[in-house]
Amino acid sequence: MRIAWYSNAPWAPSGYGCQTKLVTERMVEAGHDVCILANCGLEAGVLNWGDIPVFPRGNGMFDGATIRRQAKQFDADILISFYDVWMLSADMMGARWVPWYPVDREPFPAAVRDKLTGAFYPIACSQWGYDAAQELGIGGGYIPCCVDMEQFKPVDKAEARKKMGLDFDGFIVGIVADNKGYPSRKALAEQVEAFARFAAKHDDAKLYLHTCLSGQRGGIDLSDLIIHLDLEQKILTCDQGAYNTTGLPSDYMVAVYNAINVLSAVSMDEGFGVPIIEAQACGIPVIVGEWTAMPELLGAGWAVTKAEAHPVWTPSHKGYHYAPGIDAIAARLELAYSADPEFMVPPAIELAKQYEADTVFETYWEPMLEELQERAEMSPSFEEIVT
Repeated sequence: MRIAWYSNAPWAPSGYGCQTKLVTERMVEAGHDVCILANCGLEAGVLNWGDIPVFPRGNGMFDGATIRRQAKQFDADILISFYDVWMLSADMMGARWVPWYPVDREPFPAAVRDKLTGAFYPIACSQWGYDAAQELGIGGGYIPCCVDMEQFKPVDKAEARKKMGLDFDGFIVGIVADNKGYPSRKALAEQVEAFARFAAKHDDAKLYLHTCLSGQRGGIDLSDLIIHLDLEQKILTCDQGAYNTTGLPSDYMVAVYNAINVLSAVSMDEGFGVPIIEAQACGIPVIVGEWTAMPELLGAGWAVTKAEAHPVWTPSHKGYHYAPGIDAIAARLELAYSADPEFMVPPAIELAKQYEADTVFETYWEPMLEELQERAEMSPSFEEIVT
């Protein structure tokens, strides 16, 4: 089958780029012809990424005319998108649009439901999203995001810290989240303040922030918050220049997860939450919220309950996400501090194995692609439906 894939470019340092890379390369290995329509990571000309042509975005990320024209140029049988579906539509993507979509608000957002109405065959990327879609009669399928466990795996903590240039043998809390938008969808302010309360009791604690510290991406200025909380001596961070331009390579991220003692990932919402499974693939416990897709990803660690958070209405999505309580996060950090690290490793890795890239492709993608090919053969071709 000929597949056009719309998302971030496979080299983009994002969750979308990561999944694009893992899934499309396996599609090619399985015998499919694939092109990538990059809404981020390429402009001006077509590049070849191995056997996969990558088309540049047109006039912005959501230039429907360019998207449909590129899919037709590739003679695609279907067009799979991996992006926020509330920003897309069947009119934009064409009649054979297969959205692989996240759901990150509760209840199932009307903005997402409305956009899925004209989809050829929608696929939820979380079990929670799929179940909620079924309750509304939306139909479609379920395929989770995945992790490369050949790469993300436990390594010696001291060696990992050495690779990161850290000369520290204490307790490190890690946050891996994009600082974009206000209020912070990743609840960065709440998590940093929770760490401040936790660190006031523990001299051997530090916080590693894998994010943009400034507000240059439209997020909050974490540098100001760090100063306000008197945390300057407690903060570790990635190379800000590299993070904000080229991104950091995957082997560095493996070192990050192995260097920390716990990943704090208590977002206001998650359509999936790739860092949650990457950390557990490295044997590291996580702290998450008990809402949207996060609970299904918890193998080793702790959850902040809904009773310890408050709902926040988001007009753009027509749904709620949850602001976690600062004291609740700090309490989970205390549990992580007192936990036996070796006890956490087996359940963390067992959870991650469910999302191992080859397993996910063989279990979910291969039968789904067969079904999509059968459906495509019974519907009008792109030549007839794309203008």
